[in-house]
Amino acid sequence: IVTTEGKDTLQAVEYRSTIAPIDATTPIAVLINEGSASASEIVAGAIQDLDRGVIVGRRSFGKGLVQSVFDMPNDSFLKMTTAKYYTPSGRCIQKLKFGGAYDKKEVSPNKDTTIFRTLLGREVYELTGILPDTIINHDTLPDILIDLYDKNHIFNFANIYASKFNNMNSDFKVDEKIFKEFEKYLSDKQYIFLSKSSNYIDSVGKIVATKSYSNNTRNNLNSLKKSIEAEDKKEIRKHKALLSKSLKYEILKRFYPVEKLVLNNLDDDKELKSTIDLIKKDKVSELLKAVKR
Repeated sequence: IVTTEGKDTLQAVEYRSTIAPIDATTPIAVLINEGSASASEIVAGAIQDLDRGVIVGRRSFGKGLVQSVFDMPNDSFLKMTTAKYYTPSGRCIQKLKFGGAYDKKEVSPNKDTTIFRTLLGREVYELTGILPDTIINHDTLPDILIDLYDKNHIFNFANIYASKFNNMNSDFKVDEKIFKEFEKYLSDKQYIFLSKSSNYIDSVGKIVATKSYSNNTRNNLNSLKKSIEAEDKKEIRKHKALLSKSLKYEILKRFYPVEKLVLNNLDDDKELKSTIDLIKKDKVSELLKAVKR
């Protein structure tokens, strides 16, 4: 399942399963992303290398280091990296470095990493974390949603709204009335969303102010700035559906455990839907047979 290797020969340990498989035929798909690290990467790597199932999602974090804890004076401890984790094909889970080539979505085997092979002969690579057999990229969040979260406006509004109730049905929806309350809250807080375009225009404006540009150029820049600001004001309404979903989730967190809310939201989970579709259409076996020689 996994092997640890370090400079000290005592760190060379091979871990194998001790019982027969409970089920050796049911299709398996493992979902991972950039937050999957260490133990989850060991599981994903073992299933991939032994061709027991396919990996779906996005490349894992790449944390394949083994730490040992040593007693130190004054009731203190030293945590030291003493070995690395290796999957059944012999590849190391640890990402070589964070940034540059090893953060690329596509990895060039000859240039970036060594080629290893699974039990059926499929190519897999090391020094990159675990690269999925099927990559599913997540949707990019709009800047305004990130900005509202960063400035705690969704969190704070959820506190204010939820404080009016002792309980709430799990099928609660953020309707137009509640959304208008949110807009009023933002207005009261004098919230103004400035997109990256607005910030770029401001930077250009500061440069223009120090140069001897014509009035016509300055006027055109001011006109563009006002146009972008007008577009920025539409962002809240433009992303109403996504903002309403985020507000709903944040409000319900005041009444229900996160685990229940996650289960309720699985119907809209892009990665899970794609994975279920993969299994239903029996594409798991197709991927496992796709041997590259």
